[in-house]
Amino acid sequence: MQRLTAFLMATSPLFLAGAIGHANPVRVFTYTPTFDGTPWTIQEDDGGSDTNLGPDDIVRNYDNYSAPTVFSNRIRTSDREFGDDLQLAKWHPGYVANIGFSIVNFSSSTINNLRVTFRFYNADGQLVYSERSSPLFVNMPAGFAYLISSDGAAWLPAQIPTSRNMYLSIQFSDVVGASIDDVGMLYGGPIGIGNSSRFIYDFTNNQQIDLGESPQANLGFFLYSVPAPGATTLVFVGLVPLARRRRDSQPMAR
Repeated sequence: MQRLTAFLMATSPLFLAGAIGHANPVRVFTYTPTFDGTPWTIQEDDGGSDTNLGPDDIVRNYDNYSAPTVFSNRIRTSDREFGDDLQLAKWHPGYVANIGFSIVNFSSSTINNLRVTFRFYNADGQLVYSERSSPLFVNMPAGFAYLISSDGAAWLPAQIPTSRNMYLSIQFSDVVGASIDDVGMLYGGPIGIGNSSRFIYDFTNNQQIDLGESPQANLGFFLYSVPAPGATTLVFVGLVPLARRRRDSQPMAR
């Protein structure tokens, strides 16, 4: 059992208010993931504030990232693992197809690149999957915030199962160009698809955080899935190459 299980039993949430507001507009980017150690680079998304949805058969399970979400503020995460509980809409057995997340530069200098560790937990707090990215080249000016998602390519070299209720967390490391203490994420609402509790989670310090927002605010995430074989009566030819690629890969240890 991973440490999240004990954390979920905590009864003393932290109330957070008065975080630093926006200094510059939020920009939207996509990246093409690679799994051979080469850096990930980003390119500005022509879709404006919406995400790159990928194939038509992708199911939109959770979205606090694109409209109607409005990002009301930012939170410094530094090198801590921060996440949120995701209550998925239209859930059926399947695998993660894509996620979206945010990066905020609180510093007075440009962040050249950094690494991102993605972790997925089930509703019981057990770690399902962990992946640390190659260096993600963002070239993010001081004060900016970026929304980042995959460009629709196979997102991870493994089948990551979804559950109706699950947790997604993000942790930054190896920041080049600024201090790790000056990195954070966006939060806001309302949630467009799915649901979540009013808390976000600092897994590193075992804290539930109430952002003190009204209406409720949550971290800027989206999660989309693809059906597991046999989970739907529809057969999509476009899924076959992706499914074959994922079957040939094994999850990486945390």
